[in-house]
Amino acid sequence: MLALWAWLTYGGLGARTRRGFGQLGCTGVRGELPCGWTQEHLAPPPTADDWHALGSDVYPSPLPGAAALGWAGPLPAPAPENEPLPQIPALAPRWWAGFVLDEPADSLGRALHLAGLRWRQFRAADADDRGDKPSQSTRSPEWRNVIHGTDSRYPIAAFGLPVGYFSHSGGRTFKATVDPKLGDEPLRRASPVWLRPVQVGPHAWDVFTHLFLAQLLPPDATLQVSGGTRRTLPPPADVEDAWNRWIDGAPRLPHDYYRRS
Repeated sequence: MLALWAWLTYGGLGARTRRGFGQLGCTGVRGELPCGWTQEHLAPPPTADDWHALGSDVYPSPLPGAAALGWAGPLPAPAPENEPLPQIPALAPRWWAGFVLDEPADSLGRALHLAGLRWRQFRAADADDRGDKPSQSTRSPEWRNVIHGTDSRYPIAAFGLPVGYFSHSGGRTFKATVDPKLGDEPLRRASPVWLRPVQVGPHAWDVFTHLFLAQLLPPDATLQVSGGTRRTLPPPADVEDAWNRWIDGAPRLPHDYYRRS
């Protein structure tokens, strides 16, 4: 029942590129559900405050049937602070985080626009490029320092791979892709970040986003920029910092990240 609840609340259907869009809903239950669950428990949270609460608590409180599920309380014990990241995504305290973008819209379309805008601002824009439309002149720090530079640090890898780059200027076209590889074999993974538009009132929509804190790739994997240049994976501290910056609504890189020695 908990897995069903999590799927209906947080999950999505479809390809990796859909970022969790494509939801199922429970519209009718025949017969009695186990462990004290009801159809109301399987309905999405009705208000923005309810979604805010889930962003920090992971599970609804009180959790129906906790004793029947073998738990002494409503939540499993959090992982110790020094425990390494799990190898696979886990919907559990410490290994999961979520929040509401908190910019209500009056339609689903406007909420989707907000989701795309905030994701572009974080993943592709420069720290100074925070407008409603992409800048035509500003290049991201990774573009300048990694794709066209010699720096090997690439914390944007924490948000799903591969990453593609394209520019067309003065009649010349440039393309580059950053791919994870294990030896010479390409690797693929889903982004740990999910975006979900949620209805928080009769004519009010917002966007709930969450991410799974888990190992990015195997320890001996590398990143490779098309053309043959090898890059090392971002260290775990950089990965977790990038995730925390998304959750906190901060720019994805400190302003002096690529100027550090």
